[in-house]
Amino acid sequence: MKNWFTTVLCLLAVGGSPTGVMAQRISFEYDQRASVTVSGRALPNAWAGGLNTCQFNTIALNADARPDLVVFDRTTDKISTFLAATDATGAFVWQYAPQYEKQFPIFINWMVLIDYDGDGRKDLFASAPSGAQVWRNTSTTAGTLTWQLIASPIYQEGLSARTNLYVAGLDTPVIQDYDGDGDVDVIAFDVGGNLAVYYQNMSKERTSTVAPAGLDFKRMGTCWGNFQKEFCNDFQFGINCDAAGGRQGLPNARPLHTGNAISMFDTDGDGLKELLFGYVSCPNVAVLYNRTSNSAKADFYKFDANFPAKNSIQFPAFAATFFEDVDGDGRTDLLASPSVYTNDGNVFDFRASNLLYRNVGTAAKPDFQYVKPDFLQADMIDLGENAAPALADLDGDGDLDLLVGHSGNVGAKGFRASLWQFENRGTATSPAFTLLTTDYLGLMQSDSLTNLRPTFADLDGNGSLDLVLTGSGITGSIIQWWPNAAVKNAAVQFNRLSVKLLTLPGSVGYSSSEAITFTDIDADGKLDLLVGGSAGNITYLRNSGTLAAPAFQLQTDSYGGFGVDLLARNPSLTMLDVNADKQPELLVATRAGKFRLYRPAAQPTQRGTLLDTLGTLGYPGIGLAVAAGDLDGDGLPDLVIGTASGGLRYVRNTSEKVTVLAVEETEKAWAFPNPTERYVTVRAPYAGRIDVLSLDGRRVTVPQLVGGNSDALLDLGTLPAGVYLLRLTAEDKPTKVSRVVLVR
Repeated sequence: MKNWFTTVLCLLAVGGSPTGVMAQRISFEYDQRASVTVSGRALPNAWAGGLNTCQFNTIALNADARPDLVVFDRTTDKISTFLAATDATGAFVWQYAPQYEKQFPIFINWMVLIDYDGDGRKDLFASAPSGAQVWRNTSTTAGTLTWQLIASPIYQEGLSARTNLYVAGLDTPVIQDYDGDGDVDVIAFDVGGNLAVYYQNMSKERTSTVAPAGLDFKRMGTCWGNFQKEFCNDFQFGINCDAAGGRQGLPNARPLHTGNAISMFDTDGDGLKELLFGYVSCPNVAVLYNRTSNSAKADFYKFDANFPAKNSIQFPAFAATFFEDVDGDGRTDLLASPSVYTNDGNVFDFRASNLLYRNVGTAAKPDFQYVKPDFLQADMIDLGENAAPALADLDGDGDLDLLVGHSGNVGAKGFRASLWQFENRGTATSPAFTLLTTDYLGLMQSDSLTNLRPTFADLDGNGSLDLVLTGSGITGSIIQWWPNAAVKNAAVQFNRLSVKLLTLPGSVGYSSSEAITFTDIDADGKLDLLVGGSAGNITYLRNSGTLAAPAFQLQTDSYGGFGVDLLARNPSLTMLDVNADKQPELLVATRAGKFRLYRPAAQPTQRGTLLDTLGTLGYPGIGLAVAAGDLDGDGLPDLVIGTASGGLRYVRNTSEKVTVLAVEETEKAWAFPNPTERYVTVRAPYAGRIDVLSLDGRRVTVPQLVGGNSDALLDLGTLPAGVYLLRLTAEDKPTKVSRVVLVR
């Protein structure tokens, strides 16, 4: 019988413990250098990760004088940071700079960057439960942001008591110095969702005009702006907001019509700020016109249902507007994006959901002209939603190409998914991808599939990688096996007529939202199956079929000790040798955006050793899907990470590489039978000591001395089923290691 374990770790070769492996530095970093070309154009921010429903703010990120851009995506609670820069031609561009993202706190729903304390640095207002929180910018070094949480929630002096300053989580408020007195005010909607409320900041009025501004808010009147609304474009004007005892929301009332996205800007140059209004069920943005110059009040008296008048903002629902200079000309531009959390009904196209209107007028009298529907998105790989990458040499040229699945897009045949194929035309050390097609294998034309996830594995044992697709079809979740008819290292050959459906035991209850990966868990030469469960667990299915015909049987639904954990749902699973030590690691990436890198334990149901959390990457967003492969030729697997926002992130493996000191020759096996139910016969090539080790390097039996070229019997009856290492050592002899599978 041939020995499966043919490589010896340097630590095992010198008789050490794999605790030394833990000391090896494991590190990953975002890398933007791999070029991506689409339709002859190099994408400047290819690996920015995709964008769906965005909120736009500017702040100084680096040491230059130009404001930079911070984008918050409501669907993923993810911040993306872009530096203001110039390209080779001198044109103004936004340069993706992920190193600043982890300098921001994590929050949900909405954010506004504005300097509330007058120190010249923008502070951060964000959503808090039924209210708002504020982080003071305490940065002292250019290029490094630091924050201090000042209030969570912010309180206000209400009409009858001091309560939290109410902002519905679904809404986006206005936070600006509305009355022009030097401190920031807040405009939001009340609990009922029909009346606007003005929270005036009294810090200047109650202290002095020279004192630093603070957060002393007071609710002014029962409502604000003399209008009310209930549903879509049904504004009623002439409401008396100064009337005592008028209609008002109660602090604990049930929200009825929340879903108000508002902004304020002088859109017509008359010196009065208009209210831009998007509602949760409306496709448009309405503009409400003000007719009073009273700095602490507003009196809205009419509205236009479509803003701007030409090429008006239109989304399937819930548009939000933002005003920032995004072309570097010093004039404030208009941006619009949906304010939804999910793509309900699959009606949004999240490849083009950031509308840009350039201000071609003046700062005092703007003129917003439509430019494009995919601001920033056009400069990155963005498939819409739930990008799922896979790496394989599709063309047989020796480097790894890229295949990406996604949730789907609306087309002539309805909402369908496809595979995007990127050919690697770079070198062995510098990948360069070119998009060849957005419908590899013609799936969008011929199949009614959504939520496509590709993976590669040699399921039939012919030496070439097969394609396995998971997704949702007309009959439910499916797993398609596309056998590769090509010989090893040749260009792939997939034929639709050869496609097979992989079936799992009925007790598994597989869903297309669950990621799968193939790996040989029991070391029998056949690929087994791991499934990242919707409940956060990992299911292990052993391949009990033949080398050419896999058949999967449930072994445990808690592989690696991963049982039900609703905070870690739908993990993406990747087996990789992270530091080239010839031992596999399991990378678990949860839907919530958490990474965990483990050294698997000997027992399938035991939790392995936690090696790293990839904390240097910061918060990557949600809905992660990970593919691994050596893209830069350094012998270490790099990562391509798909995100729920439809994009990809290229992560370079910068770990310390383990040097392998000895390689065991594939000679006649000296430990057999293998697998075994209890006893192992050792026919050692020289006299020495046998240690039985778990895969994480722990000695699990008492060492045993054996003679050379004679049989010795090892009793493994006290050990649970699993994979073990037999290590033979002797003075002045090369260490030998054999892997043995113990079954019950």
